[in-house]
Amino acid sequence: DTGADRHRSIPATDHEARVALIGGFRPRKCGIATFTTDLFEQLGHHNPEVRVDLHVIDSPNEPHDYPDARSVIRADRAEDYRVAARRINEDGVDAVWLQHEYGIFGGPEGEMVLDLVDRVAAPLIVTLHTVLAEPDERQRAILQHILRRASRVMVMSRHSQGLLASLYGVPAERVTVIAHGAPDRPFGRSGMFKSIAGHN
Repeated sequence: DTGADRHRSIPATDHEARVALIGGFRPRKCGIATFTTDLFEQLGHHNPEVRVDLHVIDSPNEPHDYPDARSVIRADRAEDYRVAARRINEDGVDAVWLQHEYGIFGGPEGEMVLDLVDRVAAPLIVTLHTVLAEPDERQRAILQHILRRASRVMVMSRHSQGLLASLYGVPAERVTVIAHGAPDRPFGRSGMFKSIAGHN
């Protein structure tokens, strides 16, 4: 029994919470790596009571070193997913937080990640970076599998939340929408543009 259809609650703890964060990571150059790196850094800054173990999905074509990683999963190596799951279970984490995008995992449409998803014992949180409006049969099956395992699901838009409801029957209360924001950085030439606007 893999527990594939049990939606386990995330336990309240009276000790330091420990989360296994799975995704790409800098210096890898991809959107998921940037997102996961920012998430890792900001969690450490704003929630020091949460211990975050980093499990990096690495590119098979352009491997990097990750000194902060608890484990490195080479995307095309099935054994690496099993080793990472075993380490996560041995660490006794309170939750597993997976960043999902079809293109970063090995196998057709990234199906190798399912072996890891099925083996981790802690409640699974999934951030879906892409929810396809017209998935093919394999894409749909992979996401259905992940959704059966997930205790919580995060998406970037109400549109994605609606697709999960209409295509996969996921109730709204299981889905959290966190809009994909941009860093709050000053616009370098704002003074110039204000000056131009003032003349119009």
